[in-house]
Amino acid sequence: MMLGLFLLKVFLPALVALLITSAALPCWMAVCRKWKIYDKAEESRKHHAANIPSIGGIAIFIGFVASFFLFNDTGVSTFVKFFCVACVLLFYTGFFDDLLNISALKKLLMQLAAALLIVVSGLKITTLMGLFGVYEISTIPSFIITTFFIVALTNAYNLIDGIDGLASSMGILVLTIFGSIFFTFELYLFAVLAFSFSGALLGFLIYNVHPARIFMGDSGSLLIGFVISVLTIKLTTLYQTGTASAMLINPTFITAVLFIPCYDMFRVFVIRAVLRKNPLEADRNHLHHMITRQGLGHNGATIILGTFNIVLIAIQQIWISVNPYLFVLIAVLFAMSVLNSRVIGLIAHVRNKALAAKGEHANV
Repeated sequence: MMLGLFLLKVFLPALVALLITSAALPCWMAVCRKWKIYDKAEESRKHHAANIPSIGGIAIFIGFVASFFLFNDTGVSTFVKFFCVACVLLFYTGFFDDLLNISALKKLLMQLAAALLIVVSGLKITTLMGLFGVYEISTIPSFIITTFFIVALTNAYNLIDGIDGLASSMGILVLTIFGSIFFTFELYLFAVLAFSFSGALLGFLIYNVHPARIFMGDSGSLLIGFVISVLTIKLTTLYQTGTASAMLINPTFITAVLFIPCYDMFRVFVIRAVLRKNPLEADRNHLHHMITRQGLGHNGATIILGTFNIVLIAIQQIWISVNPYLFVLIAVLFAMSVLNSRVIGLIAHVRNKALAAKGEHANV
């Protein structure tokens, strides 16, 4: 029985999404080359000399949606209807932004609309899980906090999509963790949702690992943050059940799992504020840019950031009863002490010396 459920709710949704996405990408790449649909990033922010096909999010979207509807046997609930409309809205927002570079304000309005659809569907943050001494929250604060959270996390994952493989790798990590929790709690709709999207991202990662053959674009990166934000909100509802296992899903756990994109976004906005720059103007001050400047490359940056996130999750699981404010402070200090140019430069130096001793090229 359990094996059958695992196959139907975990393995097969991920596998089918992976196969559909990886099969669709070569077709889309051929279309991109024919119609010259390439990455439109400014020259100062490009990491590749050649023209690389873009809008790989279209294959992710197809693989995810197809697998989700194939393996979701819970019916088309109000949540599913509104969630799908919101996903389509964000996908098309990202798609047209990749093609036409629409304004940041228009993208923000579409993100707000998608967030409102989720709130209207009935899924919203109704507890702060003890943060600031608050547990249950009323309707209006719930509405505001949920909307802000969805928009903020959507943008956080969008911002880390700056090098090959990073956004999809971080997305796979979080979705696998969340999907496993939902499967454990027998919330199979959300387990299928998480593993379908994780499989689609893995199918894309095959073509996006450095050197990338295609870029995700906003059509994919906006969806990553949005889907993860929705699943995170669903996790907060488990906390309200009051069971011992559900109580482990607390603010420190959520902080640990989502730390890298949130810390990176906060860090970048602080830097832009200090430099008196437009907070919405793209630059090269992200963590992944700092790491690649030290010579560790795209794969090195992805491994370092992913490993840091896993270590932070492990620390939280070991120190399960830690005060949430103390944990946030420790996490930030840990990041500041490790994810800086001096430490990363030292890691790059040691690595390059080791590669040089083996006669291998250091730039990967």
